[in-house]
Amino acid sequence: MNTWAAGIFLLVVVCVIWSVSSVVVQRVEDKGVDPLVLTYVCNALFAAFLVPVACRKKARTRGSSSSSSELKAALILSPLWMLANIAYNASLATTSITSSTILSSTSSLWTLGFAVASGVEDKSFAKLFAGILCVVGAAFVAWGDETDETLVGDGLALASAALYGLYGTVLSAMHPLDTTKLFGYLGVSNAVLFAVPVFVFGDPSALNTPPIIVSVLLKGLFDNALSDYLWARAVVLTTPTIATLGLSLTIPMAFGIDALSGTLDTHPQRVSLRAVGAATVLVSFLLVSNTKPDNKKDDDDCCCGPPTADRGGGGGGGEK
Repeated sequence: MNTWAAGIFLLVVVCVIWSVSSVVVQRVEDKGVDPLVLTYVCNALFAAFLVPVACRKKARTRGSSSSSSELKAALILSPLWMLANIAYNASLATTSITSSTILSSTSSLWTLGFAVASGVEDKSFAKLFAGILCVVGAAFVAWGDETDETLVGDGLALASAALYGLYGTVLSAMHPLDTTKLFGYLGVSNAVLFAVPVFVFGDPSALNTPPIIVSVLLKGLFDNALSDYLWARAVVLTTPTIATLGLSLTIPMAFGIDALSGTLDTHPQRVSLRAVGAATVLVSFLLVSNTKPDNKKDDDDCCCGPPTADRGGGGGGGEK
């Protein structure tokens, strides 16, 4: 499997994890779990990545790479990541999974703007057109959500999309890095930097039963730690814009989840608007999924193997 196809495959896996985890988030928040506390605990679990890092370092007999680059990157990425996740988790408390998913997919346009402005990606009409389609689709979804309550959730989802787009661009610009080590330090940074805000503004009282605690821990390990590691790999194997647009594949999954859970709005006009929005966003991804840049190689030098700080020789700008 070439690197581009591997990146697309990882995006599909991430979408499945994200779609399932959205149900978990809604259920634990319905039981009173504070979105701020939920985000804090789940993102702190990134620190689990330091376990294989420690084992790998212990197994080495000679030479070890410095951790300064990964630690610096983690300190920069941590606020962006936490704020994006807080906004998204809070949006799920006041809007449907489908609406939150589709609106979050507009991060592709934000990512494209940030990536082009920073020089991480070249200008592309296909990507711009796809990004605009995402926004059009998001507008149809928001139009289908007519109450003030869901509009607040829609606004939070859009804010999350912008922050996530910036996060993806910064992550790509900082490559090459040891991805495992980076996410381990990201977990520690999240735990340290946000401990005081969570203590002051958070309410952990709802984490009071084993089922809820287990649900939160599993959500953190799979939805945060595993899926975001795989998404970061997809960013490197494809491009920030493609990787972000790929998350639009969660849209048909979200429709299915809402339908199965009985939370899908049955009003004909609103269903039609959201269906058109979902289809539009999905088309936007299909338009760019085959627009592989000429400088994306299909050999083993494009990070198919385990992430390593030595791959690519250092420097910013990513593998573009």
